[in-house]
Amino acid sequence: MLLLVLLISSGVLFAQKKNGAISFTKQDTETLRARDIVESINGSKSTGDITFGTESVFSSERIYFCSAITIDASHFLVAYSDYANPEYGKAVIGTITGSSITYGSEIAFNSGATFYVRAALLDATHFVVVYKNNSNSGYGQSRIGVISNGNEISFGTVNTYNSGEISHCYVSALDANHFVCVYKDDADSGYGNARIGTVTGSSISMGTEYCFNEASVSFVTCSALDASNFVVAFMDYSVYQAFSVIGTITNGDDISFGSTEIVTTSTIQDFSSTTLDANHFVLAYNHNGVSKGHAIVGTVSGNTISYGSEYVFDNTPAKYNSCTKLDEGRFLIAYMSLV
Repeated sequence: MLLLVLLISSGVLFAQKKNGAISFTKQDTETLRARDIVESINGSKSTGDITFGTESVFSSERIYFCSAITIDASHFLVAYSDYANPEYGKAVIGTITGSSITYGSEIAFNSGATFYVRAALLDATHFVVVYKNNSNSGYGQSRIGVISNGNEISFGTVNTYNSGEISHCYVSALDANHFVCVYKDDADSGYGNARIGTVTGSSISMGTEYCFNEASVSFVTCSALDASNFVVAFMDYSVYQAFSVIGTITNGDDISFGSTEIVTTSTIQDFSSTTLDANHFVLAYNHNGVSKGHAIVGTVSGNTISYGSEYVFDNTPAKYNSCTKLDEGRFLIAYMSLV
């Protein structure tokens, strides 16, 4: 297999599966130092360079827990916690024209301290956002957002999916009417739990809570493989190892889990996942929070997972990884490089 290690100081990466291997190309805002490495190994410069338009501010205040999703070819949504206002959960739609972006109005989905914000698109006019409401005892909550007139947002009623303190929540859409929400249940010994949400209009009803790991978890992520299967990856702090598991949905909102599979035997952080097809997904992460950025492809057979080799996408510590599918053979990782 071919392994490319690129020295990158600012982080956007393009990855491509080719002849069974993964190759990486990057666009650096200053010097493209990866060029010589790519050309010397591949014999010619790889495709996949990225150019950027002008920066466009969607919030003039300090924000965090940012989650971005694609709506269509010319619209996207960003959900986040507005640190200055004070930590309200907000969402805004961006409209793309060429390489320029304009934004609609910021709309609050939670008028309180909002942590661990994650959003997922259900269809062209609906999305779901999950979060921890730190102004309401740290409860896990969710809401449906309705998109109209291109860039306007309204929200349905609040659904509380866990009446206890949670953290590290994540969401993935299964189809236009269902999503899976995974989280660390801090009120239940930090166990990893999951629930299926069913959407009717702008309202949510949640199925039974199912446990995917009976030990304290962290850095939880999930990705839908198809309408009835999803993958969860997480750190198990009882053994300081990273695991993954396949969840299978029956009867609309019942979940059964396969056997857990080790991703890596070392402590990892900043998990992000994306589905390539119904049988393959990618995980991006770093080791111990201070080590190199890594990516690995998982292959699903039934409810079991096998992994290929780890690949380094940045030789410096990669934090806040965000992994996104471009097509079935390519994905992109955005991250902060600690150099």
